[in-house]
Amino acid sequence: MLNEKDRTVLKLIKSALTGECYDLPENFSIAEYMDFASYRQIDALIYYGAVNCGLNSRDPQVRPAFKRVCAGVFVDEMQQKALEKIFAEFNKNDIDYLPLKGINIKKMYPKSDMRAMSDADILIRQEQYEKVPAVMEELGYRFVTESDHEYIWESSAIVVELHKSLIPTYDKKLYEFFKDVWGMAVKGEGNLYKLTKEDEFIHVFTHFAKHYRAGGIGVKHLADLYVFKVAKAGVNEKYIEMSLESMGLLVFYKNVCDAISLAFEGKRSTQQAEFILKTVLNNGTYGLPEKKIIWANVMNKNSRWRRIIHLIFPSRKNLRQKYPILKKCGILLPVIWVVRIFDTLLFNRYKITNQQQNIAYATAERTEDYVKALEFVGFDLSEV
Repeated sequence: MLNEKDRTVLKLIKSALTGECYDLPENFSIAEYMDFASYRQIDALIYYGAVNCGLNSRDPQVRPAFKRVCAGVFVDEMQQKALEKIFAEFNKNDIDYLPLKGINIKKMYPKSDMRAMSDADILIRQEQYEKVPAVMEELGYRFVTESDHEYIWESSAIVVELHKSLIPTYDKKLYEFFKDVWGMAVKGEGNLYKLTKEDEFIHVFTHFAKHYRAGGIGVKHLADLYVFKVAKAGVNEKYIEMSLESMGLLVFYKNVCDAISLAFEGKRSTQQAEFILKTVLNNGTYGLPEKKIIWANVMNKNSRWRRIIHLIFPSRKNLRQKYPILKKCGILLPVIWVVRIFDTLLFNRYKITNQQQNIAYATAERTEDYVKALEFVGFDLSEV
C-alpha cells in the first residue's frame, strides 16, 4: 500500500528525529517534498531529515526550503516568548494553568521548531476565568470566540485556546475519563500544573483518535506519539491500556502502535498498520474536509432528514456564542431559530447552497465505506 514517496517521507521524518541516514531516491526533489510537507506542517522534519541524508544545504535550489525552515524557527521563538509572558502573568495573578499537547511535546523533539504549533492549548479552572480577560487584554490578545470546551484568544504572536476541559462534553466516554482532570494533575512551581506522563500520553492519544475518527489527522501527530513514547520510556503501559479500553480505544491504540513500529522502528507490518500510515500521510494536518462531511452524516445516523433538522434547528449550546442572550434566557431559543432562518435566507444564502452540496456528497455508500474503514482499524461505532 505504501509507495516510494510514502516510505521516503517516513524515512526523512525518522532521520530528523534520530539522525539516522538513508539513501535519497535518485529523482529526489526537495521542492516537491516541501510542498507535500506544507499541508501537513512537517516542513522542518522533511528539511532536517533530507540534510541528514545528504542534501546539500548550500545548493541554490535548496534555498527556498531553508528560508521556510528559518521562518519556522522565528515563529517558534516568538511563540515561546509569548507563552512565557502568559505563564508569568498567570502566576502573578494566581491563575492555575496546565499546558497541553504541543506546548509540552515540542520540548521532546531534538529541536523545538521541528514540531510546528498552530495554536497553544492551556487548561485553566473555569471558576478562575473571570480573572483571565484583563490579563489577556493587557498582553495584547483579542477574544475570538467561546466553544463547548475552550475560550479562544489571539495575538500577532500566537492563538491561545484556554480549555475549560480537556475533552468536549459531547465526546462522552473521553470526557468522562478526564472529567476530574484537576484531581489528576500534579502541582508544579507557582500556579503551574502537570499531568503524569501516563495521563498526558492518554490525552495526546485520545486527541489523535478523536480527530482520526471525525475527519482525519496527519502524520505530524503520529510523529508526536512516537516522540512521546521515546522521550517517556518506562511509562506504565498497563495503566494506559486499561484506560484506553474503558474508552473503547484499545484495539485502535494497538493498531496505531503497530503503525508507529512499522514507520519508525522497521518492525512487522499488518494490514491495519499500513492502512493507518497511508491514511495519515494522505491527510492534511487535521484531516480532509470531505471526510468531515461524511463523519457528520455518521453522527446523524446516515439520515439526511435528521441532518437537515439539526442544521435548521441547532441546539441552544451551539447558538449561545452568536446569540449571547441565550446564555441568560434559554426560553428564547424558538425565536432565535426564526431570526437565524430569516438571516440565512436574506443575507447568507450561500450557506444553504454549501449545505446542500455537503448533504449530496455524503451518500449512503460513502458513509458506509467510511464506517467500514474506521471499524477496520479498531473503532467501535455501535454507540455513536
